[in-house]
Formats: sequence, C-alpha cells, structure tokens
Amino acid sequence: MNLSVSSPTHNDFMLMPVAPEWYSDELLPGSETSYAEGDFGKVVVQQLAMEPFNILYNFYDMQEKCVLQFKGDAPPLRIMIAMKGNIHFATEGAGEHFLKQGQFNLLYSPSINTSVIFDFPCDTLLFNLYMPVDIIQELAAIFPLHEFMDCTERSQPSFLFQKPGWISAQIIREIGYMLDLPVAQALRPYLFEIKVKQLLHLLLVQKHYGGKEPIPEAMLDSIREARHIIEASVGEILSTDIVAERANMSERDLKKYFKQVVGTGISTFIIQARLNNAKLLVQETDLPIKEIAYIAGYDHEQNFIQAFKKHFDYTPFFVRQRR
Repeated sequence: MNLSVSSPTHNDFMLMPVAPEWYSDELLPGSETSYAEGDFGKVVVQQLAMEPFNILYNFYDMQEKCVLQFKGDAPPLRIMIAMKGNIHFATEGAGEHFLKQGQFNLLYSPSINTSVIFDFPCDTLLFNLYMPVDIIQELAAIFPLHEFMDCTERSQPSFLFQKPGWISAQIIREIGYMLDLPVAQALRPYLFEIKVKQLLHLLLVQKHYGGKEPIPEAMLDSIREARHIIEASVGEILSTDIVAERANMSERDLKKYFKQVVGTGISTFIIQARLNNAKLLVQETDLPIKEIAYIAGYDHEQNFIQAFKKHFDYTPFFVRQRR
C-alpha cells in the first residue's frame, strides 16, 4: 500500500521510517512503522500488509489543533474503528464523518484521499482495515447492502452507514486476535482472511440487529453509548440511574434493552467493568489490594477478593505474584 502523510496546518510535520522507543511495547509484529513528533504532538503510523489486505493502525497524541492529509493507493473497501478517543475526518467524494470511541463505519473509496481533523488536543487510536470489494459482495444477500454496492459499481466514494455502529467486546477480541497472529506462521494469510471475514460479519450483525423484538436504531445507539460510559468511568461508582441519565435515556429502557444488545445485564456489566479495571491496577501498579478494592467499589477487602476470584478464577494476589 502506497501512502503519504502531510499536514496543511503544520509545515514541520514529517514522518520518519523508524519506530519510536516510547511506543515500542505497542508495535504490531511484522508491521512497517513510521512516526512524527513536534509541537503538534506525536503520531505513529503502522502498516501491516497481508495480501490482499492491509491494516493501518494509527496512534495520535495531539497537543493542539492539527490537520493530517493521507493520500495513496490501497484496496477500496475500508473498515474504520475508533478504538480510543473520537475522530473527525473528511474523505474526498464522501464528505465529513465523525466516530466516537467504540464506533465504526465502512467506507468505499477507489483511492486514499482523507483528511484527519483534530479540533482540539486528544489521545486517539484508529484501526483501519483495507480490503477488496468482493469480500463484502457475498454478504449482500444477507444484509441490506444493495445501495452501497451500487456505489461501488459506479466507483462513487460512500459510507455504508449514515450513522456509525458500535463495536462489542467480541469485536474487540477479534481485532486483537487479528493483530497478534504469528508472523512466521505458514498458514497466516489463510487465517488472516478468515479473521477478516469474521470481523466483517460481526460488524454487520452488530449494526443490523435481528432479535425477536427489533430494537430501534436510536435505542441501540443509546445502549451502546451507555456501555462505553461504564467502561470509561470505571473509577466512579456508577448506578444504573446515573448511566441512564448520561446516555440520555430512561432507566427502564436501559435495564430492558441492555442485556439484549450487550449480552449481559447492566448491573453485572458494571461489576465486571470494575473488576476488569481492578485487574489492570493489580498488574500495572503497586497500589495495595485494599486500596484497589475500594476503587472497585468494595468497602471490605475480603469481599473484593471473593468477587475477583469468582470472576477470574484466581485471586488478585496470584495476579500480582505472576506480574
């Protein structure tokens, strides 16, 4: 994939074809890495090629307003997922588009000509997967993709969804599997294609929910936003009424639809989110277990240890010892 990156707002922007030391722990195995650093902030661009697919995995730590211009040639169909932070970009022929953290969309564009617009300082991670159009053609019989496929036949840049969809925990895991496939494995291209198709199918299922009781699109968005509110606020002791208020929905609807969309009851999901955060604190900090228990919402350390073991099948002490 041929790619050039420039900045119409910062003349000093220049990508260097090396991997920065401060990002070495996050590098994708087998990827081509380049980065830029300046008054605008830090940018890391990683390209992972697995013909006929290409992954562009970009990290942005922006300190001021900035615009980055991406141009090049790549397979025309593109999955875009805001893994961290919000993103604002404009694509020639398709117009402007916004993704909140945890949202995704698909874009058809014969070539890369996209501006990524940072309206304020931010910390963002963007996952892009480029693929041939025929990968999605076989799904047109299952999902309502006909208008989008018409755009591809006319070579007209277009987004698949007018409103982006929300990713799920399962989709995040699939992306992780895709990025961590062994580099030297002989079956890697074959496995990679399977993972791409599986990811695409999961995204379309997630957007076009087909349960026994169809859920309105606006309600789906509210539920998924509620999930991300919980995941982004694990340091707070949230109640269902607070989550409902922040997601601009009633507590009744939140409780009614949350499990259908996410797969777990909201009270259980809040507890699991706190415990997952607690596990990270056990692994990555030297905070006492008693203090981590309090952060996770437990007044008594023993109750926290029991809940932790029930959720993970081992105690926080075991995690800290293996660290």
